[in-house]
Amino acid sequence: MSRLSAKPVQSLGASWRLRIQSFDDISFLQGLLSIYSPSGRERSACTYMKRFLSRSGFEKVLLDQVGNVLAEKGEGKPSILLCGHIDTVAGKLPVKLEGNRIFGRGAVDAKGPLAAMALAAKEYSGIGKIILCAAVGEEADSRGAVQLSSLPRMADAAIFGEPTGLRAVAYAHRGSISIKVEIISGGGHSASPWGYKNAVEEAFLLVDKIRNTLCHGMDKFSNPSIAITRIRGGGTENRIPERASMLLDVRFPNEWNARDMYDKIEEIVKEASQGYRYSISMLGATEPYVADKDSIVVRCLREAVHETLGTRLILVRKTGTGDMGIIARKWNIPVVTYGPCDPRLSHTSGEFVEIEEFRKAVRIYRLACEKIASSLG
Repeated sequence: MSRLSAKPVQSLGASWRLRIQSFDDISFLQGLLSIYSPSGRERSACTYMKRFLSRSGFEKVLLDQVGNVLAEKGEGKPSILLCGHIDTVAGKLPVKLEGNRIFGRGAVDAKGPLAAMALAAKEYSGIGKIILCAAVGEEADSRGAVQLSSLPRMADAAIFGEPTGLRAVAYAHRGSISIKVEIISGGGHSASPWGYKNAVEEAFLLVDKIRNTLCHGMDKFSNPSIAITRIRGGGTENRIPERASMLLDVRFPNEWNARDMYDKIEEIVKEASQGYRYSISMLGATEPYVADKDSIVVRCLREAVHETLGTRLILVRKTGTGDMGIIARKWNIPVVTYGPCDPRLSHTSGEFVEIEEFRKAVRIYRLACEKIASSLG
């Protein structure tokens, strides 16, 4: 690979269109990180990726109807899908190079893994072809994966790029639902708080009730979890709040499906609503998924990790959610989720990818794809 650039990219702004002609692996990653692309605002990052792929030997490079970037390297059978998401959570972070670490929004989740996949596909020389997808909307409604899954099956196996660390591969992920709850009480004078239902306080008590009913045991994957991601309520300083609304992020294992989980939470809310009115609605959902732990993708990735790192691959279950199950259910193909970086840094203000780890990920992705293709071919 090319020698590391001496200067970190601080902010590309509009200049990325010019810099695209002089890529090495790290400047490519820095450029991608420097384009702010929260869910729903991925267009510039997708254009950047499309131009990189077009100038790197890929064929059939295109933007589909929802904004996914798709490209192919190689030809014939078998076909292997490398899919990572190009959108990030909201919140800009400066892109900076400090020692062996590159910081920036999406460095971990998941532009770092996506960039490594793109470089691995660029170097691919095995039989068949690689289909690369830079998917949009994973942090929101997964519209990119949903669109891709609606097409006739394009691949015989797939790897999804998410941070697991190079020594671990995720074969399962939990499901998720986003729920909005609104609470309406009568309000009252704040000098007599004992006489009135406080809508904000009731919101927190309601979440405790849901957790106490659903969340038991020490195994984080096998238990539902509830997180308040937004809460609003209150008004003047001397009035008991009569309204509160909150968004809940609910994650759940494969023993549940989204509809049953929502119905159970609605039942708990209804039983708890003494002295106030409520409304509840489901804003979005992703079903949980468990893949085959002994699939050809797992076996070949295990070999690639051992050849690169000299260590065993650990099988893990992802407590978060992802696009893996959306594709796997529709196409009925072996899948895993794998990628560089510490997943605990996802969505934080301290996201970073280590350069050495990033380059090893490129090699592992490439080796794994070559082994999968050879086994399927």
